[in-house]
Amino acid sequence: MTAVEILGRLNDLGVSVRVNGNKVRVAPVSAVPGELLAEAKAHKQELIDELTTTYGDGQPPPLGRPPATEQELRRLMDYIADSDTFDAWLDWAMNYTDPAETSRSNP
Repeated sequence: MTAVEILGRLNDLGVSVRVNGNKVRVAPVSAVPGELLAEAKAHKQELIDELTTTYGDGQPPPLGRPPATEQELRRLMDYIADSDTFDAWLDWAMNYTDPAETSRSNP
């Protein structure tokens, strides 16, 4: 599992992820399944790199939602310019289910 995939799964669970020095903090940790927590620990440095890398104007791109502004779109374009990063992002995007879509009841 890649750092982008781990971050996508954490985002799907509604878990916030941040870097504090050389540590990755997730909250609430109780919402993270043990297997995903183990993956995150195994890929700690990749997660730190992913969360602290900035693109274009120095800000990270939006990964858990569509870009809301042209500036965010440019950040995302800079981010996915690398083919490996794009492949990981595309895999996540093709398998992403918007929680708002799944919580709607059918009329």
